[in-house]
Amino acid sequence: MNEGTISTDVPPSLGTAPATSDGTHEAFEVAFNFSPDALALTIAEPDHDVRFWRVNQAFCELSGYGEAELVGRTANALALWEDDGLRRSVAAQLNAGSTISDLEAVMRRKGGERIPTAFSARRVTIAGRTAFLSIRRDIRDRAHMLHQLRRNEQRWRFALEGDGGALWDWDLTSDTVYRSASLLSILGIPEAAHECRASEGLAQFNYDDRESIKASLRGLLKGSSDDARGECTLYGRDGVPLCVSYSARVMARGPTGRAERVIGTLRDITWRKRRDEEVRLQREVLAHHGRMLLLGEQAAITAHEISQPLTTIANYASLLSVELSAHASLQEIAGRIEQQALRAGNVAWRILEFARRGGHEHRPIDIPALLGDIVKWFAESEHGTVRFRTLLPQRLPEPCGDRVQIEQVLANLVCNGIQAMDHLPSAKEMEIHASHDHGANQIIINVSDRGRGVPTRIAMEIYQPFFTTRKRGIGLGLAICNSIIGAHGGRLWCSARPGGGTTFSFTLPCAPNPDGAPAQDPRHHATTSTATRFQP
Repeated sequence: MNEGTISTDVPPSLGTAPATSDGTHEAFEVAFNFSPDALALTIAEPDHDVRFWRVNQAFCELSGYGEAELVGRTANALALWEDDGLRRSVAAQLNAGSTISDLEAVMRRKGGERIPTAFSARRVTIAGRTAFLSIRRDIRDRAHMLHQLRRNEQRWRFALEGDGGALWDWDLTSDTVYRSASLLSILGIPEAAHECRASEGLAQFNYDDRESIKASLRGLLKGSSDDARGECTLYGRDGVPLCVSYSARVMARGPTGRAERVIGTLRDITWRKRRDEEVRLQREVLAHHGRMLLLGEQAAITAHEISQPLTTIANYASLLSVELSAHASLQEIAGRIEQQALRAGNVAWRILEFARRGGHEHRPIDIPALLGDIVKWFAESEHGTVRFRTLLPQRLPEPCGDRVQIEQVLANLVCNGIQAMDHLPSAKEMEIHASHDHGANQIIINVSDRGRGVPTRIAMEIYQPFFTTRKRGIGLGLAICNSIIGAHGGRLWCSARPGGGTTFSFTLPCAPNPDGAPAQDPRHHATTSTATRFQP
């Protein structure tokens, strides 16, 4: 409201205003006296106080004073304002030409009772003098309602937080987000920082989740929905990611339907996610064990079925070798057939034994002889298309284990390496290197190829049963190798080969010396590396 002029002639003595010819005075009197709100006309005093000139019946009832007790006296003298500092501030604003609207101010009634009121006032001019027209409304009912609302709000906050929910309350009219103590605790933010902007609150969330959260909030704000729920990741104390579930609800909308207040909860469900993941992994392990049991049964059946024809092949090859005694070259071929049939039979027998009792032989293994057999076998089967290099120290302690099973491991690794170089038109080279780790008293065997290499993203998956990158692969080779080496007390791993390709390495514990002394360190003797090339 701007400053106005009331057209009643008021003499300086503040007496009753005389009637005017146009009836304005009578209309003013009726409106003033019969207003349901407490009205007062006051005249400004030099000391910034005001003196009552006119009050209506509603003002008298609200203040508890009669009209005669009010007119001519100042508000300060009557102590109508509970907060005198607020009274002075209001007087200064009115004198400066400001308008006061619905200011909450406690009025002290006659007898000392305090009443919450809404105070409005503006400056007017009466007969050339500055005056103020004020209105007071009793807001005890409204104050009571607000008090109840606050109590109810405290109750639901307590109930929700007691249920494990961290609360936030977004006032869109001021873009202020209130965050509860439990939410601040989750975020690792000092308790004093209860309020923030919405953009600041969103910064706590994982970048990949922000867009989906923004989309949910846009739906709430525009009115397409009143509720939103979901799960996402946010960063808590020290940047540690937390899995949380969130819910939000619109509590108030403006005239256009746009949300003005949204409240919500956050719950830390990291423990639940971990528990679910543990349950999932346990189920996978159980399923894997079931598959392996079935595989073991099938392997035992297969080993039993093929062992008999292999024995027959070996017997016929032995007879053929005797019959071909006059033909040395053919006799050698028959001998090789017999040797390989016996070897295959031993593998089948080991599988059958493993399925029956889950164990393996434990004898010293001559590593140079074993590597020589593997290289000779593959050099012959590849018809000279692959060059093999074996690097061995002069002395190598013997590890303990099952020779046939370790032979299976080496054969699988060499076969994988050769297949990894299928894309190479030439320069196919396999390198097998054996050494002795004196500190751990174990043999380390490296099998290297020049293939494409193993991608880092699958380096830990290649040992899982049924994992394969080949179209016709079964995915059991490396899983079986890993199980065999683990059963021997060793370890199997792979690494990138310098210059391209992959190196698979495994360890085997050495057999202790009979006198209990550690195996002799080959570094104390002159050592040489021998390169063996087979190019038939």
